[in-house]
Amino acid sequence: MRGGFGWLGLALSLGTVQAAVAPDLSLEQQARRADLIVRGSLGTPQTVTESSVTWRVYPLTLTETVAGDAGRLPRQAEQPALYVWSEAGDLPQWRTGQDAFFLLYTARLDSPLVGYNQGYYPVVDGKVELPGQSAPAPQTPATPTPATPVPANPLLPEPQRPVSGAIPQHQASGVPPEQPQPVQPGPGLTELAPPPADDAPDAPPVTGPVRDPEVLPGLPSAAAPPVTAPAVTASQQVTVDEFRALLLRARSAGQGREQ
Repeated sequence: MRGGFGWLGLALSLGTVQAAVAPDLSLEQQARRADLIVRGSLGTPQTVTESSVTWRVYPLTLTETVAGDAGRLPRQAEQPALYVWSEAGDLPQWRTGQDAFFLLYTARLDSPLVGYNQGYYPVVDGKVELPGQSAPAPQTPATPTPATPVPANPLLPEPQRPVSGAIPQHQASGVPPEQPQPVQPGPGLTELAPPPADDAPDAPPVTGPVRDPEVLPGLPSAAAPPVTAPAVTASQQVTVDEFRALLLRARSAGQGREQ
């Protein structure tokens, strides 16, 4: 991890402002990468300029050393201190006198915290909050969508109206229309009666409101896809002793892999 922040030391030496981007690290990764893990509280910071670089220097009162050599920390006025580059942003809000665990690099970087801003764990009421983990996102039940209604009584097509001014076909062609031949009654036949007259052959369609169509039973309804809510970040609190045990277990596992 220190190699990943080597360019930050170069940026500091040149006095240029760079944006630090660090990947999210689990607690186990932070513990394995830290040069030093201590518990203590910070005092009021002072501004110190060294080699044209301005720092915010926080005096550190140590309560215990969990791992590493606390003598490797920078010192200010004969006291261990944390040096933070004055141009660094997006860092934890440190409060004077706040009891906390610090997972640190000992090299002079823009931020001494592992992961730039992740290696800081305040102790509140004897408990420490672990890094959040993404919990499964809850799903909203699907809302059924009604099927497309099918009308029980479909409307008939609108009858065709005669076009005004149209010329009959026999007049346009000059051929007289064929005259129907009368049916002569013969033996065993009776004269056919003409069909009853249609009172309204070209009656316009009904223009009033049509009653609501009915949905036929048994038709499947399209179900809407489930709505997925954003992932919820779950946090867990452990006691100070449990937190210390997690740190030591992670470092032991990391040393076992290196060997």
